[in-house]
This record gives sequence, C-alpha cells and structure tokens, in this order.
Amino acid sequence: MDSHLNMDKIFEIEERYPEANNLQVNGINIWPLYRYILRFLLIRNSTASKIVYNKSNLSALFHRSYNSLKIFGKIVIEIPKFKKWFSRYDYIVFSNSLEHKKIGDITIDKLATGIINELGESKVLLINYPGDIQKKQSLSHKYVLDGSIINQIARLFVAFTIYPDSKRDTFINGIKLNYNLFDTGINDIYFFFRKNKVLSFLLKRWQPKCIFTSCYTYYSEVYTSKKLGIKTVELQHGIISPLHPGYESRLKLNQAFTADSLWTFGKNSIRDVSNNVIERAHISIIGNYYIEKLATLPYNEDIIKRVSQFRKSVCIPTDYITETHILEFIIPVASTLKDIGFFVIPRASLSETLQQKIKSIKNIIIVRDTPFQEFVRHCTFHTATNSTCCLEALSLGVRNILINDDNVAYQFYSQLTDTRFTKFVLTIEEYITAVETNEEVSKEYIIQSNKDNFSSGYKDAIKIALKQIPQRNS
Repeated sequence: MDSHLNMDKIFEIEERYPEANNLQVNGINIWPLYRYILRFLLIRNSTASKIVYNKSNLSALFHRSYNSLKIFGKIVIEIPKFKKWFSRYDYIVFSNSLEHKKIGDITIDKLATGIINELGESKVLLINYPGDIQKKQSLSHKYVLDGSIINQIARLFVAFTIYPDSKRDTFINGIKLNYNLFDTGINDIYFFFRKNKVLSFLLKRWQPKCIFTSCYTYYSEVYTSKKLGIKTVELQHGIISPLHPGYESRLKLNQAFTADSLWTFGKNSIRDVSNNVIERAHISIIGNYYIEKLATLPYNEDIIKRVSQFRKSVCIPTDYITETHILEFIIPVASTLKDIGFFVIPRASLSETLQQKIKSIKNIIIVRDTPFQEFVRHCTFHTATNSTCCLEALSLGVRNILINDDNVAYQFYSQLTDTRFTKFVLTIEEYITAVETNEEVSKEYIIQSNKDNFSSGYKDAIKIALKQIPQRNS
C-alpha cells in the first residue's frame, strides 16, 4: 500500500485492537471520527497539531487572542448577510471550495449545483468551507455563507476547554506510543464536540428537512443533524474503494457518524462500499453533474493553442501529497520526450524545490488558470498515481498512464478500468513506450468503457433521488 496515505495502518489498528470500537468520549462511541483523525496524524506526523496547540502559555494566549480577532473580523464581514444566517431553508449543503469549478463566466460547486438547480435557489443554503485551492472564487448561487466562521467559533471554544478524562484515555495514549505519534489528536475530538454545539444552534434556526455533505468527513454536520432528526445525504466526491478507510472498516462503525444515504457516480461505487460503513440498500446512483456538463461544451480555443504546440500532450494534476512522487518521475521523461507537452495542474501551488527543478524544462508547463477537468479533455493522456482524476479523465474521453512504481495505482484502479485505456507503468522506459504506442480510438469509445464508474443521465437520476427525501411535516 501507499505508505504516505497510511490507509493500511487504519485497518491494521482495527485488526490488532478491536476494542477501538468501544472508544468513548462524553458517552459517545467516537471510533468513526478518531480513525479519520488518526489517518491524518499518521500522514502529517501531527505537525499541524504541534503548531496549533503545543505552545507556551504566552504564545497560546496570543494565538487565542488572534483567533478572536479573526472571528470578530469575519462576523463584521458577514453582517450584511445576517438575515441569511438566521433564515429558514428546506435544504442545507455543506461543501468546500475544492469543489468550485469555473464553467464559462460562472463558478459552480461541482457536487451541489445540479441539486440546487433542481430544488430551486431559494430553498437551498450552501455552507462553503475553505479548501487548499489556488485562488478564491465566488460561487454563482444566491444563498452562500462562509463555513469558516462556524469552524473558527468552534476552535475558539476548544482553546478555552479542558477535558481531563479523555486526555488520560489508555487506548488513545497506547496508539500514540505504538505508532510513534507526536500527538493524540485530542484537540480534534474537542473540536468535534464544540462544533456540534455551534451547528445545533444554527440547524435549529434553519430547520432543514435534509442536509447534503460533499465528503464522508463531515462528521459534525452528520452527527448533529441526525441527532435533530434531519435526513442526511453524502454526495460522492472521490474514489470509493475497499482500500479506502472512508468506505471500508474491519469493525462495524457507529452509524450516528454515517449519512443516512450515499449518492454515487456509478454502480462500481455501490459494489465497493463496506456494509460496516453503510448498508448498500442506502446507496443510490446519480452520476456526475459536472462531468456531464463539460461533455456538452465546445472545446476551449485557448487550450487548443497551448496543447497543439506539441506532438502529444499529458495533463498531470497534483496535490501536496503526490506532487514530488509524480514530478520526480516525469522530469526525466519530459527531458527525453521534448516534443510532448506535460501540463501540470497543482491543486494549490507547487513547492519551491519542484518549481526550481522544472524551471529549465520547457515542455513541463504549470497551469494555474484552468480546472483539471476542463484542461484534460483537450489532452492526449492523463497521468497520476492515486486520484479520482483517473476516472474523470476516462469519462472525458482521455486515456490514463498511471505511475505504478509503488503498486498503489494498480491496487486502486486495475479492477475499475479497461486496460486498453489505462496503462500502469513501473519505469521511465515503460512510460515512454505507453506514450508512443497508443492506438487511435474515439473519445466516445473511451467514455463508454467507464460507464460503470460514471453513469450517464444525471438530470433524471437526481429527480428520482430527491423524491426519496421526505416532505416537511409543517
């Protein structure tokens, strides 16, 4: 498994310590939450936690004061939207700026916009949390509020809260010791409970009959809504796989943390969700609004000019986890194939080290102004390691060449993709061969090969799914 994602470690903990499923804080079984916290402690080795929480008394006081000023500033900015914060809505969508995509002159939420269009703007409030994107974009929806205010108020409460019992929990401290963690993640647990209080206050005023979340990690939103009797729906945002701890567990998870329903891109996702996470009977296929929308649009003349400078073109999305692995592999390939364009689309920004390494390689171009999905449909190939982009590219008619030198790409995608259009390469030589030997085939044929991952017919499917949400009693 890919060690930097630490997915296998979560399964290992569940197998070695089945008592994890009895972990309680404030009388609540929190293992579904804590396994998520642990995964990112393993990834970051608790660096973020040390920066935020492990401070001297003076620096901690400064940090709390600074947070208070930030919250006050946010509230002042939101004063013109005061009525929106306390109005009543039939539906709430909790999403984040990673889902923002530009289509023409407007910016949509690629998971929420199709639902908002179907339900009607006035009935839906979109709570937008920040994400690590290149630049902030304003959504083209009427009722949008800044979710960072909710998080900052909850964090302020955490800073002034002490939970001595959970700090002494033997299981939590045992995991910290056995896996050489610098932190236990206790503050993230405190944040969950404080955020629940903030959300409970708001949800009682909004009074929705249903909430939608753009990721399985919206534990506070789901837990608080279910406690208030509000229906909850998770919208698939990324790959669903038996190798992903978001959709696989060795233990039967507390369903208070899991949405009532999961709406997916295609039928393969239903097959790959563990019953320990959510029962398959509660999963519906809706397809993908954004991918279908893109497929109807004309090609972009500016992008065509950029890629047509080269004999063939490769689109390469990266994030902070994958960028070094991918580009260290691609640099010698690009140095050999000088007439092939390699267009790198970072989620946020590339590290300074990598920017310096590729600076002199003229056929590696960083793209900062276009979403991956829009750019890739103009290219010959897509390259990644482990990303939902591998499936999106196919549904836009573009072949994959996946870097598999650690066997992660093969484990995730070999059972999901057609090997005619997805090649797994171990070496630079294999990559070059894959670029040079592709057989001509229509985009429509490639798209059809991916129909079990991305179903068509979103507009009809979303109508059917929305009818399953119970009507308001009042």
